[in-house]
Amino acid sequence: MFYLFLTTGIFFLDFLIKRLMDRRLKERTQHPCLGGRLILQKYHNRGAALNLFEQYPKFMRFLHTCAIAAAGSTLLHAIRTGKHPLHTVGLAMLFGGGANNLCDRYTKGHVVDYVRIGRGPGPLRRIVFNISDLFVCSGAFLAALTADFGQKKP
Repeated sequence: MFYLFLTTGIFFLDFLIKRLMDRRLKERTQHPCLGGRLILQKYHNRGAALNLFEQYPKFMRFLHTCAIAAAGSTLLHAIRTGKHPLHTVGLAMLFGGGANNLCDRYTKGHVVDYVRIGRGPGPLRRIVFNISDLFVCSGAFLAALTADFGQKKP
């Protein structure tokens, strides 16, 4: 039950933030915060990370749907077989964030991104992302890191 709450919490956290950003920010207008460390900037991403395949929105929606279906079935399998809790948490994070972005693709035709890093190397400062993206990346990393941890102990 914990994993369902985690996945749902991630989904709705970013759903509410995206809704707020979509209403309050004009696209590509920059709003520095935390002393310029972060910049709020609404951006409609029609492709994958860094706008990869943005000219193929139907393909991206199909690919994203397949990836989320795979992540969801892997999460369910991990829960049913009692995989290590850290592995299952990683899968839940990945699924919650990915499902939120997929919802954007189906309802809006694009993913709403809204934050950039304000300091650091140039390429890093150009990436606009959202909270779901952070959960997808950190969840995938955690799931991959703990994939060989085995079953949880009864």
